Amino acid sequence: MDAAIPLPVYYHVPKNAGTYVTNMSLLYFRGFRRNYTDWNDRGYETIKNVEIIDEHNNTLARLITGDPDNMCVSDVLMSNNDVDTSHHRVMLSDLTSSCIHRLKLFILIIEDHGFSMGEHICKMVKNNRPYQEYVTIREPFSRTVSWYSYITSEASSHEPLHQCVKTSLENYIKSDIFESNWLMRKLIGVSDSDDFTYEHYEQAKNRLNNFNVYNVRDTDQMIDTMFGTCYSLTREDFPPGIPPPARNENDLKGKIKFEDLDPVIQQQYLDRTYWDRKLWEIYR
Repeated sequence: MDAAIPLPVYYHVPKNAGTYVTNMSLLYFRGFRRNYTDWNDRGYETIKNVEIIDEHNNTLARLITGDPDNMCVSDVLMSNNDVDTSHHRVMLSDLTSSCIHRLKLFILIIEDHGFSMGEHICKMVKNNRPYQEYVTIREPFSRTVSWYSYITSEASSHEPLHQCVKTSLENYIKSDIFESNWLMRKLIGVSDSDDFTYEHYEQAKNRLNNFNVYNVRDTDQMIDTMFGTCYSLTREDFPPGIPPPARNENDLKGKIKFEDLDPVIQQQYLDRTYWDRKLWEIYR
């Protein structure tokens, strides 16, 4: 990609339409490949999903990238970590500038284990391009219900918390595993065991000043703006015959209302999500 083209960087907050953003990014990239490159004639898959991991095998980020020279197959650092011909894994410490230089980066997606390292990862992979950071946020109780619905379903059987949340939503809100201030904690590296303070809130808010922040209901607007601004693409560039992906819906959407909770639980929830709600008031 031209060095003057900004690299879009999306921070994937669980239950904030992140899977949909990833799928739409791939659709936009397929349109870019079809209309503006000759990569379709190479005889192999030229769009790759490169998963960047740490020494504990945690996913820090993923690159949706063009690979017209099939470098991911020939490069020893990636070819030894194949998942399939379009999905590769590489240690962050092994990701060299020469390796990045040979790829055509389309979007960098920061995953939860990489949030506090986001700026470092961006600087490692941007290949002299400017970059633009994006994130979606969601009304806190709506996200809580969505996360609870997911973590108690079979869809989350691979998650460490799957066996821990076999209880009601009210008991989950009271429990030690309840998530609060997730985005802000991840961005600035505050652990779940530490109290979240006003100073932490200000630090996270200042970090978010560098982001393009969108309400999750405006996810499509964010996606179209992201690829329109960076690559001058529109939905007219989508490959014909491929419909946009559907968004995931949780089974409890609209079925649990905050006012239906026990009043004591309501107050506990408000206390535990105080900083989440302060942040939401800025970007709602």
